[in-house]
Amino acid sequence: MHLRRFSLEKTKKKMLENITDEELKTIGLSKYGLYAYLYRIFINYKKNREIYNDTISYIDEYLDSNRNNLDVSNIKVSVVVPFYNRINYLLETIDSIKKQTHENWELILINDGSTENIDKVKKLCNDKIKLYDNSYGKGVSSARNLGMDIADGDYLAFLDSDDLWLEDKIEKQLKYIILTGADLCYTNYVRFYEDSDKKEYISYYDENYSNIFILTRLSFTAIMISKNIYKNKHYRFKKEFSVGEDTCLLLNMSQNYIIFYFNENL
Repeated sequence: MHLRRFSLEKTKKKMLENITDEELKTIGLSKYGLYAYLYRIFINYKKNREIYNDTISYIDEYLDSNRNNLDVSNIKVSVVVPFYNRINYLLETIDSIKKQTHENWELILINDGSTENIDKVKKLCNDKIKLYDNSYGKGVSSARNLGMDIADGDYLAFLDSDDLWLEDKIEKQLKYIILTGADLCYTNYVRFYEDSDKKEYISYYDENYSNIFILTRLSFTAIMISKNIYKNKHYRFKKEFSVGEDTCLLLNMSQNYIIFYFNENL
């Protein structure tokens, strides 16, 4: 596509450092967007390890050096949490969002027909935490779809009602997705078990896109999506799927948008 007119040699550090504004205009990407685009291109060039490693190394150094200086306080992130019962877990989930170092967020709770008492949840509601009944029908897909329609943040993230985020999850992921110009960003995550000390670290490092989706290990609690995606109603969870609805949506998104991997447990 656009980058094919450049020689492979130019994809090394010198190309990234010296690329002109006119060339960026031709490519149709911002400077930050170029890095994400190169990730997408070079995931397919792993057999040429020198080019691949040089490019990825340079991009990582660039992102790390700029991340701390980036102010994202004015960028709003919507968080959608569907729930059905398990209120004690939900309260812990809400608490992990309230502790986020990035304070510009809204929390959209979708009650999917809970039979347990939710008075404790109602007491937490305010201008930032809002509670809705699932008017789209029963099921996590319809609940998430309702949340996507309600959300108005610059970016959107999902969290299951029995999952937790580290305190800097939103801040770190938000800076990464902005610096790369990606449309969707996903991270590693840790799977823990209630009845044991066992922890399973789920990482996608050095895997290509096709393997990621085939393995279906990508968790929606690790994903952040830009507004230009989630406000397009073509991208919604399929309610007729009982399993795999999240993988189906990701495959759909991956055809038209830049997806970026942030190699960190959050």
